[in-house]
Amino acid sequence: MNAIITALAFVLLTGDPVATPQGTADGGLTPQQITAIQQNIRHNLGHRITNIRANSLQLLIDLRKSHPEIDLSFAQLPVMRILKQDDSEGLRILAAVALYHIGDRRGRYAVQRRALYDDSPRVAQQCTRLFYYWGNRILPSSSYAGSQNDSKIAESGPREQ
Repeated sequence: MNAIITALAFVLLTGDPVATPQGTADGGLTPQQITAIQQNIRHNLGHRITNIRANSLQLLIDLRKSHPEIDLSFAQLPVMRILKQDDSEGLRILAAVALYHIGDRRGRYAVQRRALYDDSPRVAQQCTRLFYYWGNRILPSSSYAGSQNDSKIAESGPREQ
């Protein structure tokens, strides 16, 4: 199943008119293809298998890069649900990155909240970095005392790689 999804994503993202005969001549996607992609992503973001959800999140990121004209706001709430409720740290981080690429203010707020309140230090650190890259160097003060991430981001930006 994973191989099928990956192959489908590859075929759709290449934009080759030979591989996608229904595509437009300039390599764009038709409205029917966009609708099919949206339905598949919406369905797969709620799937019980973690790898399918991860591949769908990665597909959202790739779609934003390769086809910025496609409106990805339909995926905003399912991705926010993954960021808040999923058990897998890696999947929550990938959801935060997907929200960053979608670029909506609701996603920005969700990443900010995860930076402050996530139980996992790894997820909180990555959300803090994403929030920093979004253009805000200081997170608003939290409602509870002892917010470690608040003071960390105020003192320094992301570490140099």
